[in-house]
Amino acid sequence: AVDRYAKVAELMGIRENSGKEAQARAGIDVIRQLMSSVGIPSSISDLGISKEAIPAMAASALTIQRLLANNPRELDLEDAIDIYTNAFS
Repeated sequence: AVDRYAKVAELMGIRENSGKEAQARAGIDVIRQLMSSVGIPSSISDLGISKEAIPAMAASALTIQRLLANNPRELDLEDAIDIYTNAFS
Protein backbone atom coordinates (compact mmCIF):
# COMPACT_ATOMS: atom_id res chain seq x y z
CA ALA A 1 0.00 0.00 0.00
CA VAL A 2 2.83 2.38 -0.91
CA ASP A 3 0.43 4.97 -2.31
CA ARG A 4 -1.58 5.09 0.92
CA TYR A 5 1.49 5.36 3.12
CA ALA A 6 2.95 8.05 0.86
CA LYS A 7 -0.31 10.00 1.12
CA VAL A 8 -0.23 9.75 4.94
CA ALA A 9 3.35 11.03 4.88
CA GLU A 10 2.31 13.88 2.62
CA LEU A 11 -0.52 14.80 4.97
CA MET A 12 2.03 14.83 7.81
CA GLY A 13 4.03 17.40 5.86
CA ILE A 14 6.75 15.02 4.73
CA ARG A 15 8.05 15.73 1.24
CA GLU A 16 10.44 13.19 -0.26
CA ASN A 17 11.70 13.83 -3.78
CA SER A 18 12.95 10.27 -4.32
CA GLY A 19 9.52 8.81 -5.13
CA LYS A 20 6.48 7.45 -3.39
CA GLU A 21 8.23 4.52 -1.74
CA ALA A 22 10.85 6.81 -0.19
CA GLN A 23 8.10 9.15 0.99
CA ALA A 24 6.14 6.24 2.49
CA ARG A 25 9.24 5.00 4.32
CA ALA A 26 10.03 8.50 5.58
CA GLY A 27 6.51 8.72 6.97
CA ILE A 28 6.88 5.38 8.73
CA ASP A 29 10.17 6.54 10.25
CA VAL A 30 8.53 9.71 11.60
CA ILE A 31 5.66 7.69 13.08
CA ARG A 32 8.15 5.35 14.77
CA GLN A 33 10.02 8.35 16.22
CA LEU A 34 6.75 9.81 17.47
CA MET A 35 5.77 6.50 19.08
CA SER A 36 9.13 6.34 20.83
CA SER A 37 8.98 9.93 22.04
CA VAL A 38 5.58 9.45 23.67
CA GLY A 39 6.31 5.96 25.02
CA ILE A 40 4.04 3.87 22.79
CA PRO A 41 5.36 0.29 22.60
CA SER A 42 6.67 -0.65 19.17
CA SER A 43 6.14 -4.39 19.46
CA ILE A 44 3.70 -6.74 21.10
CA SER A 45 6.54 -8.29 23.09
CA ASP A 46 6.94 -4.87 24.75
CA LEU A 47 3.42 -5.39 26.09
CA GLY A 48 4.44 -8.60 27.87
CA ILE A 49 2.66 -10.88 25.41
CA SER A 50 4.39 -14.21 24.81
CA LYS A 51 5.13 -15.56 21.35
CA GLU A 52 3.10 -18.64 22.22
CA ALA A 53 -0.04 -16.47 22.36
CA ILE A 54 0.23 -15.50 18.69
CA PRO A 55 -1.83 -18.36 17.14
CA ALA A 56 -4.75 -17.74 19.51
CA MET A 57 -4.56 -13.98 18.95
CA ALA A 58 -4.54 -14.50 15.18
CA ALA A 59 -7.56 -16.81 15.32
CA SER A 60 -9.40 -14.31 17.50
CA ALA A 61 -8.56 -11.43 15.17
CA LEU A 62 -10.17 -13.26 12.24
CA THR A 63 -13.51 -13.27 14.07
CA ILE A 64 -13.75 -9.45 14.00
CA GLN A 65 -15.43 -9.06 10.64
CA ARG A 66 -15.96 -5.28 10.83
CA LEU A 67 -12.18 -4.84 10.69
CA LEU A 68 -11.61 -7.45 8.02
CA ALA A 69 -14.34 -6.04 5.76
CA ASN A 70 -12.36 -2.80 5.39
CA ASN A 71 -8.98 -4.43 4.95
CA PRO A 72 -7.59 -3.90 1.43
CA ARG A 73 -6.49 -7.55 1.28
CA GLU A 74 -8.24 -10.75 2.29
CA LEU A 75 -6.50 -12.46 5.23
CA ASP A 76 -6.39 -16.06 6.35
CA LEU A 77 -5.04 -17.54 9.59
CA GLU A 78 -1.51 -17.88 8.23
CA ASP A 79 -1.52 -14.20 7.20
CA ALA A 80 -2.72 -13.14 10.64
CA ILE A 81 -0.05 -15.25 12.35
CA ASP A 82 2.60 -13.68 10.09
CA ILE A 83 1.39 -10.17 10.97
CA TYR A 84 1.52 -10.88 14.71
CA THR A 85 4.90 -12.61 14.38
CA ASN A 86 6.33 -9.59 12.55
CA ALA A 87 4.87 -7.29 15.21
CA PHE A 88 6.38 -9.36 18.01
CA SER A 89 9.88 -7.93 17.96
